[in-house]
Amino acid sequence: MRIFLFAVLIPAAFGQLFSAGIKIGAPMTDSFADVTFPSINTGGSVRSFSDAKKFIIGPQVELHLPFGFSINADGLYRPLRLVVAASPAPGAAPGIDSANYASWEVTPALRYRFLHTPIVKPFAEAGPSFRWVESPLDHDLSDRGFTLGAGVEVKLLRLRVTPEVRFTRWGSDHNVNLTFPLQSGQNQAEFLAGFSF
Repeated sequence: MRIFLFAVLIPAAFGQLFSAGIKIGAPMTDSFADVTFPSINTGGSVRSFSDAKKFIIGPQVELHLPFGFSINADGLYRPLRLVVAASPAPGAAPGIDSANYASWEVTPALRYRFLHTPIVKPFAEAGPSFRWVESPLDHDLSDRGFTLGAGVEVKLLRLRVTPEVRFTRWGSDHNVNLTFPLQSGQNQAEFLAGFSF
């Protein structure tokens, strides 16, 4: 039985088409937690938080499998901006500084389409997430998480358009500095739209 399934499914899988394209979107949550902590040196306080939400962009590829399944993978670039406001004393005007991060996130996900209509196909997906972050500070953001997503695939001739909402739960940050305990946001939600052929 196993040999029969292998003989049937493997050729069918490789007989399906690959698709490739681009994915763009915008974050729905902050990249860094809004944290206020006392300043040991001055007796004032320090607040760290995310700046304005920015864009997401990157390539995507997909292998279409039988029975409504596919394997989707994307590599998304996301600029992050951390703002630090330090007040030298209670009630004093804070001094503002900022740091820019560059994040690349790779998410290989198993996707399932619920309907097999010619044009519109709702889908759900799940898979691990990995990221590499260029950090200007001595702060290592979590690099592993798990992602869930849901959306709709709309096929317009050869073009596939896939708007979706995606949620990622990241692990804890590495090497957290206790004297400057800034934190990345562990819960990440985003709206994405893919365009592929």
